[in-house]
Amino acid sequence: MQMVEGQVVLPGDQFNTLSDEKAKELRLGPGLAYQNDQIVTLKAGILRHRSPETFWIDTSQKRYVPVQQEKVIGIVTNKSGDNFSVDVGASSQAMLSYLRFEGATKRNRPNVEIGDLVLARFILADKNKELELSCIDKGEKCNGLGKLENGFMFQLPLESVRRLTMGKSVIQLLGEKISFEVAIGMNGRIWLDSPSTILTINIVNFIRSCQYLTGEQIEKNLKKFIKNLPSLAD
Repeated sequence: MQMVEGQVVLPGDQFNTLSDEKAKELRLGPGLAYQNDQIVTLKAGILRHRSPETFWIDTSQKRYVPVQQEKVIGIVTNKSGDNFSVDVGASSQAMLSYLRFEGATKRNRPNVEIGDLVLARFILADKNKELELSCIDKGEKCNGLGKLENGFMFQLPLESVRRLTMGKSVIQLLGEKISFEVAIGMNGRIWLDSPSTILTINIVNFIRSCQYLTGEQIEKNLKKFIKNLPSLAD
């Protein structure tokens, strides 16, 4: 069968064999695996797709399963030697070297403390090895990664967070009307900061209220939300 965004799949479903060149471009997320040169589903759910060529099975699972190169929001839980231990909501903690920050050297260490939030990407997400994070991209630039200052972190179900990365999401629509900063972790954590605490809280509540609404419903509710902003800011 063909890999089609939005189709319902069951464990054991197989997808058509791809050419070697095409297979190299694919990134398989949670619920998918290669078996005997075939792509096989490991759990029931809905097939999802995100560019560049990333596929995963959208389920109602509550525990995050790390995926190579995915961005997550972590909480620093320990500092030991050259490494930080980071809670990413998975079955085990991830390791983050202080050298994995832009501009960091042995003499110039990042100012990161226990309890701080970081937006990082997985550079090693093998279930048989220690999870490893990085706060720089392949060009050794932060590109939005790193310590998250101030703001407010909240959580949503994993499937809801993945919808926020798709076109015309509530985040995108809000961003066209209001000034705020946001970082989305694929582990279900979202960090948000705005010019005022009350505005931040109301944006968070609005995002939560739109989890299961259609695009049309979100746009309708957004108009009411924007109309009430002056009173919310008082």
